[in-house]
Amino acid sequence: MADECDKSKGDQIQDKSTAEEDNVECKLENAGIIVPPDGGYGWVVVAASFLANVLVDGIIFTTGQSLLGIWEKDFQTTAMAASWAQSLLGGCYLIAGPLAGAFANHFGCRIVTITGALLAFTGFVLSALVPALPILYLTFGIVGGIGFGLIYLPAIVIVSQYFDKRRALATGLAVCGSGIGTTLFSQINPFLLNLHKNNWRFFLVNIAFIILLNIVCGICFKALKPNETQVEKVAEIASEYHERQKEFREHIMGAGKVSSILPSLFLHFASVEVNSMESIFELVFFDAAGY
Repeated sequence: MADECDKSKGDQIQDKSTAEEDNVECKLENAGIIVPPDGGYGWVVVAASFLANVLVDGIIFTTGQSLLGIWEKDFQTTAMAASWAQSLLGGCYLIAGPLAGAFANHFGCRIVTITGALLAFTGFVLSALVPALPILYLTFGIVGGIGFGLIYLPAIVIVSQYFDKRRALATGLAVCGSGIGTTLFSQINPFLLNLHKNNWRFFLVNIAFIILLNIVCGICFKALKPNETQVEKVAEIASEYHERQKEFREHIMGAGKVSSILPSLFLHFASVEVNSMESIFELVFFDAAGY
């Protein structure tokens, strides 16, 4: 019966401790929630996201189309075979979405965007050196496509982090860069090709350096951080919880000490004549104190 009672008390203490921990976790989560500013530096983020969409979608949807006939002649292949490079670029750019999302959650939008820009730059530079069409599939289509995917998704996600009430407007302004970029690069590509006398390899090197502008966009994608008031509130909640836990441990240790002297008290009661409650308190006090 005593064991069952002890077990019941232990369960009650455990339940109380768990409930308190859950309460503290809830308070910490609420105190640490970052409220989107809905403006301020957020408009810089929108502008950077807009530019990233101009560059990414403008290059993806026009570059391959501009080079399709040239590749067909240069590699002495069919239009269908040459179009695979453009198809892989557009496909891998979107297929890389889950990978880009996981990286953005772990490393942040800034690092992922800059990494994507460097990867796409590398893919296009290598494409200018390829001796055969199958290698172009790899460098231009797969490497370049994944690089663009790592730029595109963080550029959209970061806008939603800075805006709540104006999120629809901010996102709309950012993604309209896709249409503007497609229109813009449809004019830039013929100009660059004419400049290099239809030498597609020099043309891709030029495009590769344009891709590096996405690094500037990535630098602007600064992660939101808690303000000083939130940090102080979290520290206060954690400190209060720590003090309560300390008091609780001291209480448990004190209870354990009293329970450890009970057998000796019974020996005292058996050998000493106890005349009043005052005598009992004296025995408990002196035994607990070690006298």
